[in-house]
Amino acid sequence: MHQAKPYASAVEPIVVSPKEAMRIMDCGHSFLYDLIARGELDARSDGRRTKITMASIRRRLASLPPAKIGKQRGAR
Repeated sequence: MHQAKPYASAVEPIVVSPKEAMRIMDCGHSFLYDLIARGELDARSDGRRTKITMASIRRRLASLPPAKIGKQRGAR
């Protein structure tokens, strides 16, 4: 019997599930669906499944400002 292997391909997927998008973006369900509702993420319906394009995830992350990391306390 063939056993399914976890996705470990060098080919980046074109679309991901909402669960995978939440993992990639390190965000929760409500925030993800808010981004979709505001048009910041491109979601598509595939039957009963929702798919989110990786291109829209990359666009969203690229639009964020750089993090401002200050000098750590105790650093010399």
